[in-house]
Amino acid sequence: MFRPSERSRLWIVLFPDRMIAGHGFGDLQLINDPNISFGRVQRFLRVAEAGTVAKAIKGSSGQQPQLSKELKQLSEWAGAELFQRSGRNKVLTAEGQELQRLLIEQLKALCEFRQRIKKMPIT
Repeated sequence: MFRPSERSRLWIVLFPDRMIAGHGFGDLQLINDPNISFGRVQRFLRVAEAGTVAKAIKGSSGQQPQLSKELKQLSEWAGAELFQRSGRNKVLTAEGQELQRLLIEQLKALCEFRQRIKKMPIT
């Protein structure tokens, strides 16, 4: 069983409609939670990169209040503040940086998987 004091590696696997997460290999759980959808993960990463909600939604159909609400719900899901305010900017906290790193790793792995599958012959 995972205990917060243990130093085990958090892992996340993203799917379009759900996410699987766990610690180590013994704790597998399916997260079917609207606060952690694939789209919300992408928007979190956009805000992390852009530094502001306004810049993150520029050129998209999103609304600033809705995205701010989603970020708050994502923080509640994570159990930690993911951003801190610095004037109008949003700066990732240590927990936000860790989540960003994990998500980017998983998205890269999914892209690599897709590329490998595309190259495989159909049998």
